Amino acid sequence: MIGPYSDFALASKELKKVKKLATFEQAFIRQVVKTSAQQPVMKAKPTTAAVAPAANTAVSEASAPKPASKPKSEEKSAPTVVPAAAPTKPVAKLSSTPKPSGNSGFVLRQQVKVGSQTFAVPYSDNPKVQFYMEHDQAWNRLDYDAAQIVCRDLGMRLATEQEWSALLKSKQMQQHQWPVQLPYWGEGRKGMFTTGKINVLKGSSLLNVVCVK
Repeated sequence: MIGPYSDFALASKELKKVKKLATFEQAFIRQVVKTSAQQPVMKAKPTTAAVAPAANTAVSEASAPKPASKPKSEEKSAPTVVPAAAPTKPVAKLSSTPKPSGNSGFVLRQQVKVGSQTFAVPYSDNPKVQFYMEHDQAWNRLDYDAAQIVCRDLGMRLATEQEWSALLKSKQMQQHQWPVQLPYWGEGRKGMFTTGKINVLKGSSLLNVVCVK
């Protein structure tokens, strides 16, 4: 509130200046008329009240702030239904070489006779069975437990040290181009080399396999 002013013309002039200010665009003139308690209050006509010399005038700004506009309510998007994920099936862990069974697909690729005994190299084209190349052919590599099971499923067993020595002396491995880059599994978790050397190895080693009966 600015004032009071006793001159209406001066108040009007000041009002014009005040309304030029951005925050006082809604300012207006309010007239206040003093009355005595003994005289009845007379309604002043708008025209005479505006020019009454004894009237106190004041320039007031619209004190009440503009009501804040309500923010637009956020549009609620339709809830997205996410289908429940299908439970993941547990993946079975495969060992380096699958446990062979009676129908594992192993066959006897090479067979030689030494005295009364038959020596044979088993082979499977199962892609899960590890192999390596020698003499332009694939040869399986198995750990000790798998080698035992393969020979047993074929009605045979792993060779002993004496049987391995007899096979080496016969020279048939070289004649029939058996693999010689890796040692062969023998009974008792022994690695039997084509040089005649024999060592006990870890059962997890992947070696050649020769079965005997």
